[in-house]
Amino acid sequence: MCYITLAQNSPDDYLNAHNEARAEVGVGPLKWNNTLAAYALKYANLVVKNNCDNFEHSGGPYGECLALGEKLSGTHAINLWLAEKPNYDPNSNKCVNGECLHYTQVVWRNSLDLGCARVKCPHDRVFFICNYSPIGNIEGSAMATLVLDGWRSSTIQWMEKLTVLVGGLWWLSQGMVVSVFASS
Repeated sequence: MCYITLAQNSPDDYLNAHNEARAEVGVGPLKWNNTLAAYALKYANLVVKNNCDNFEHSGGPYGECLALGEKLSGTHAINLWLAEKPNYDPNSNKCVNGECLHYTQVVWRNSLDLGCARVKCPHDRVFFICNYSPIGNIEGSAMATLVLDGWRSSTIQWMEKLTVLVGGLWWLSQGMVVSVFASS
């Protein structure tokens, strides 16, 4: 398992952290996408307007990983997502003993582009968001295959709109994510 320790937040730092994890499991690299980064920053700024409280996924057209923590760097946020790897069972294509959907989005084979943003929040907290295109972890999506730990897994299908709250608040029930959706 890789853990990146850089404390920077440049596009290369985000890409390097993601692409090292992807290379570990035989998945091609992501490339930086300024449109995704702009989308991430726009949503991150909305989160800041709410004092970084009660945030959820943006509900946009991209895959998304979120993190909120005190004095957290971008690579530390990515390391939190990568730390979910042991919770992924490639034989059943399910999360076991915890959550893994951040990890599976990071290494999702069909996701090719990445854009991330970081904003400062009250109380020394930092909010991170990375967006991915095409989106991963989609129920009913085209058959996307992951290669993990040398095993070729079968199709992974997840819920189309997924909300996983970070900062220690995740909800799982029998390996299925319980999503929270905002009414529009």
